[in-house]
Amino acid sequence: MVTNIYYAFMHPYLMYGIEICANTYVTYVDKLVKINNKLLRILQNQPLATPVSQLYTIFNLLSIDKLHVLRILLLVFICLYHSDLVPSIYSILYYIMRSIITILD
Repeated sequence: MVTNIYYAFMHPYLMYGIEICANTYVTYVDKLVKINNKLLRILQNQPLATPVSQLYTIFNLLSIDKLHVLRILLLVFICLYHSDLVPSIYSILYYIMRSIITILD
């Protein structure tokens, strides 16, 4: 039941744009990590001495940095092996970047 609450209210916000948002300095993502850890601790009713890794293990979750790596790898996989699933905006950006590189050469 408590896991469903987390997946309903917190997990979608973490997943939305994590490929871009988490690709920044650690200090910028630190507040999000701390809020997530606090929420996990509250939902599981665990004391402050409980290791954070245990909080993620109980809910069968990945930490934010590992979730970021997973989503980046998934995006690369889709781009390489399922290019028909890639939104058209990426192909437009690809051609723009390619033309800029050609001009600079």
